[in-house]
Amino acid sequence: MSTDVYVGVINNGVGPNIPWPIRKGGRPILMEPTWLYGGKPYTYIVSRPGDKPVFNIVPLEVAYFHWAVELDPVSGELRRSKWPKEDDEDSWFDNRLSGLCPKIEVLRYPEDTFDATHNPRYRTNDPAFEDWYTNGVTFKMKKISTRMTAEEFMR
Repeated sequence: MSTDVYVGVINNGVGPNIPWPIRKGGRPILMEPTWLYGGKPYTYIVSRPGDKPVFNIVPLEVAYFHWAVELDPVSGELRRSKWPKEDDEDSWFDNRLSGLCPKIEVLRYPEDTFDATHNPRYRTNDPAFEDWYTNGVTFKMKKISTRMTAEEFMR
């Protein structure tokens, strides 16, 4: 008997901690990415507030690659991979966040005007994206068990 683990990704489109920028026309900008894994696109459709949540179903390997979601070895529950493994300096969560997050330019001292010497701009992670990636997505797990014949196993 084999067990496949699938993850339902519920994308809220925004994070709870930062007011999201407003697009022209008064509609909020929502994060609804399409990312690739193994050459296949996965789109994480946004769940609208008040509606039934949209479950974007992906295999655990895809959830790990896109969202740094893994199974806790002790409890068996889903968690974000926020601890470095073996010889790695950064966790997979930090790796994914830094690789996916758009960068913005900000002033060192936001209250002052730009001055190349005393108040230069620097690039940092977009805080709205970071909040969405960290807090604006939830995960549910489903294990699917199937019986396999010897012929299916040998393929």
